[in-house]
Amino acid sequence: MTSRAVWTATWPAHVRGTFLLRGVALVQSGVHRAHCIASDSMLPSSSPSCGLHTPSRRNELQCLLLDAALRTQTPPADLLYLCHITTDVPCGLPRAVLQRQRAALFRVFCAQLSAGRFKDAAYMLRDARLRPSQPKHMLRMLLRRLGQHVSTLSADPGQSAHAALRETLRSFGYDCARRGHLDTQVFLRVLDHLLSRHMHTDMAHWAQSTAIMVPHPDPPFYAALAALVHRMTSTHRAPIQAAAFIEALPPAWRTHAMYHDVLVYDREVYLAGQESMDWRKRLWHDLRTIPHLCLPSAQGVLAQLSAHAHCVHKDRVWSDWLALERQKDASPEMRARAIWLVTRTFVRAGHTRLAVRFAERHASSAPAQGTQLLNTLLTGILENTRKCRSVHDRTCVLRHMYECVWQAARRSQANTMPTLPVLPELVPSAPSRAAQRVLWLLARVERLINTHALCPNVHTLQLLIRAATKWDASMDSQALWDMAALAPPRSPHTHRMRYTLFSELASALQRRADTRSARRARALLRHHRRRVKP
Repeated sequence: MTSRAVWTATWPAHVRGTFLLRGVALVQSGVHRAHCIASDSMLPSSSPSCGLHTPSRRNELQCLLLDAALRTQTPPADLLYLCHITTDVPCGLPRAVLQRQRAALFRVFCAQLSAGRFKDAAYMLRDARLRPSQPKHMLRMLLRRLGQHVSTLSADPGQSAHAALRETLRSFGYDCARRGHLDTQVFLRVLDHLLSRHMHTDMAHWAQSTAIMVPHPDPPFYAALAALVHRMTSTHRAPIQAAAFIEALPPAWRTHAMYHDVLVYDREVYLAGQESMDWRKRLWHDLRTIPHLCLPSAQGVLAQLSAHAHCVHKDRVWSDWLALERQKDASPEMRARAIWLVTRTFVRAGHTRLAVRFAERHASSAPAQGTQLLNTLLTGILENTRKCRSVHDRTCVLRHMYECVWQAARRSQANTMPTLPVLPELVPSAPSRAAQRVLWLLARVERLINTHALCPNVHTLQLLIRAATKWDASMDSQALWDMAALAPPRSPHTHRMRYTLFSELASALQRRADTRSARRARALLRHHRRRVKP
């Protein structure tokens, strides 16, 4: 230690040596209190003022024992007990003793890191005797160790990275009231570690407790926070936790991108329940009340459009679409997504003809959403086909749809496609008026496919296979296999899509009582299951 001691420096060398030998032996045997060690170590009466009635002498003796224990490689757990971590700010200690304590605490912290005791290292961050800059530097060291891609960082589950991060949050709960500033990079790195370990609730706790320590956030800092929210919604599928994280941030840190990512989060099954409605209401309240978020923006309008599309409020969706068209900062990707959302809303509301008309007018502006538009329109046509009570009408509609998708797939794939199978001839019969309306819509969708080169995907084929199995008994199993042949070619990126397709095909063939074909489909299903990552 570089700081000169006040009291122990006056001891003779043999007195110091005898005391340290006896003291280290007591520490290793489980005695961790300084006054117990002093009494059991038989502190010589020749040392002046050998009593321990003052805090400075007890702390100085503790530092002396820590130095000796570190030199003799005492187990890190015993070192932590000997430190006596405190959250009380020291008062009246000589500067030399306080500096020696800080140096000893840092050395013990490094020993905990080297031993893989990350929770104990995080526990030491709350000690009030440390300099204001020391907990930040020690936290950087801890995060650096936790960021190492080692399979077994700590053999003790109680000292794992999860436990260390939660202990860090508790330690900085003590530190934020008395420490100065926290670097933005450290703040973000803690959030990144929490997110990578799916500790979403702890992210909100960290942001709420330590945001006051971040002095001067800048635009890159806000962009990094928005990227974290995007990962929570798109990758981790945790929109409610992302909303709680946004609410934990100071209002000045929140951006339109954060609200956009959470509010446009969608799945085939809309998030229902009281909890979902509560956080959506809070987010919309923020967009109406926080000054810098009240300004109109394309992201905010698109988020509102997506929320209304989830609830199938077609009038509000149309108003949002008109508002988005007036936004000059709307990117082509945002407009393309909005076109698909409006089309889907019209289809779900039962207005397939209006959806087709809207798609005909705006499909040229949404090339990236062409496949989704096609699937949405075909879903609406299949819903209208339910109104056709005649099996002949349903079969006729499905045949035309099958040929339409087949031709679109042949144009979109460069590889050799199988020839269109010869399907059994239908009995000549005039279609009903409902079937004529559906065929008229299908003809418009076919023109839309030819004009804008819309491409089917696996979901399109699943729609056809499901409908053919349910309605068209005249379409044999070979025709279903020919539909499956339209699937994308084999590649590492298409294993999951082909797996879902063959799963649907196996179920369809089983319902048709075609045991041989169903067995073949299940064999392909098992083949692709081994290649699908969990």
